[in-house]
Formats: sequence, structure tokens, C-alpha cells
Amino acid sequence: MGGQAIDVDQASARQAMHSASQKPVKRNNVGIHAFSCTAPVEGLPARNHGCGSPTSAALLDDIACGLASHGDSLFFTGGAVFLCLLNFILGFAPALCPLLYLLFAAVCLPYRVVNFTKRKWTFFLVDFCYFANIACCTFLILRPEDPRLEAAVYVLCEGPLAAALIAWQCAWLLGSPDHAISVLIHQLPGLALFCHRFLAHTRRPLLLLTQIASALLSPQPTSPQDGATRLALAIGVARGRVTCPAGAGDTCLTAADSSGSSGGDGVGVEGITAGAATAGVCE
Repeated sequence: MGGQAIDVDQASARQAMHSASQKPVKRNNVGIHAFSCTAPVEGLPARNHGCGSPTSAALLDDIACGLASHGDSLFFTGGAVFLCLLNFILGFAPALCPLLYLLFAAVCLPYRVVNFTKRKWTFFLVDFCYFANIACCTFLILRPEDPRLEAAVYVLCEGPLAAALIAWQCAWLLGSPDHAISVLIHQLPGLALFCHRFLAHTRRPLLLLTQIASALLSPQPTSPQDGATRLALAIGVARGRVTCPAGAGDTCLTAADSSGSSGGDGVGVEGITAGAATAGVCE
């Protein structure tokens, strides 16, 4: 009986410690929905009560408790901003999605190579997903209008590459660059090709980039009104409502393209054309 009472007392003490460790903490007189990580529970691994866990919820707890590093906070914020930016582009100007993917590939694929090489994980780079991404970048840069190459790359990216997200149970953890890159490597090529095939008003993403740059930078704005007009003109080019040939100088041909996305930007074709003509952009 005595031994049983001791076991009950130990169980009660452990439960009390666990309850105490899960009490919300307060910082600056503001209640934070996070759990204190100062009292580990005996017999339980640290991950079970929010300490050292790689999940987004645990990272939020660490940020709220002041235990996360400055880099963790930046990574979490950057992941959230990129997610919002991706959704905005898909809804507002889907023709920019291939350009966003090319920017991602230019930055994150070399980062992945360097990171895996430092960790001596070079063998993991010999994977189907990286070859599919290289094929997608090659298509969008060199042969964006080739129907045969498009069919082959489209099947690869929308089929096995996208299905790997489910097969490997990839999780987009906002605070982990490695997890976010792994998800985007499998997800972004399919989104970019879908927008390129069905939603974009142009089949040449690099030409679209030069047209946007031409609308913004050639020539330089001389007044705030001129700068606002050029920004509106660049938005119209991105959405397929205005055509501004690259290298045309001050000449900008305006056209209402019915195949582009319509509405939502508050700037009509007539308004852009009139403002650009006033600023001397369009002739």
C-alpha cells in the first residue's frame, strides 16, 4: 500500500509539473498564446512541450517566449510574405507567375546545391525533382512557344513532380527555409506552367519582363505624376491590357487584350492610355 501511495504521489507531481509548464506566459503586460519552455517535463522529450520542435506552432511559441533567434523570426516573416505574394500574383497577374518561378529557381536552386554540398548530401541532388525543375526553366527561357517541349515538361511537372508532395508528405513550415524550398521545388513549376498555358496573355515571359522594364525605366520619370503613370502602365503591361514593345523608347502601343485578366486594378485601358499620352509615354 505504501508503494502504491508513493507511485500515486509521483504521478500527481508529474502532472502538476506538466500543467505548470503549459501555463501561458506574459510579456509586456500582454497575454501571449504561447507556452513556457522553462520547465521540461520529466520523462517526456523536449519536442512534446514546444521546446526545440521544428513545427510552425512551436516556432511561434519560441518567438513569443523570446527564445527564437533573429534569423528564425526573419525566416518566418519571409515565408509568410512569399506565400501572400504568390497568392496575390496568381489572382492579379498570373502572367507573372513564370517570372516568379524563374526568380525562385535562380536563387534557391544554387542555394540548395551549396547547402547540400556543405552537409555532404550531394547524392540527394541526383533526384528527379531537380531535373524536372531544370527542364522547366529551360523551356520557359529558351523555347517557351515549343508545343512538344511544353507537353513533355507539363506532364512531368503536373504529374510525378506534383504528386511527390503527397508521396513524401512535404510540409511548408514558414520558419524553415529547407522545408519551404522543398515544397516550392515540387509546387511552383506546375503553377508556373499552368499559368503559362491557360492564364497568361503572352507565351514569352522574358519578353514580358523586358516590356515591364521598358514601361518603368525608359525614359526616366521627371515628376511624381509621371512615375505614377509609368507604374500604372507597367501594371497594365503585366495584366495584358497594354502592350509596350521593348526598346521602343517613348513609343508605347496600347491595346485592350480580351485574353488577359480584367478588372480589379482600378485602372482601365482608357485611363492608362490617356495618362501615358499626357506624360509623353505613348504616342
